[in-house]
Amino acid sequence: MLIRRFHHAPWESIKRDNVLEWLAWSCFNMEYDHCKTDKDRVTFLENSIDMLEARTGTVFEEGYNGDIKIMRLTLDPVNVSPAQDDWECADT
Repeated sequence: MLIRRFHHAPWESIKRDNVLEWLAWSCFNMEYDHCKTDKDRVTFLENSIDMLEARTGTVFEEGYNGDIKIMRLTLDPVNVSPAQDDWECADT
């Protein structure tokens, strides 16, 4: 499911700073660069990425891949289509 947050980019192409960028937006609704100025936020993000790496069995490569775009649910459009069952229930 996490790969959806990176618009289905190949997993191995996602770099550490891409994940930190996504975590900063997801947790603090802020750009990662703004979070870097707050020691507590940096510590939180570093702990979060460590847990994510442990859980996924991945060590994200250092750096940033500019071709990767994160999904920011508070800004990016969300495409929603109703389930077929919902329409059937409305007809009865």
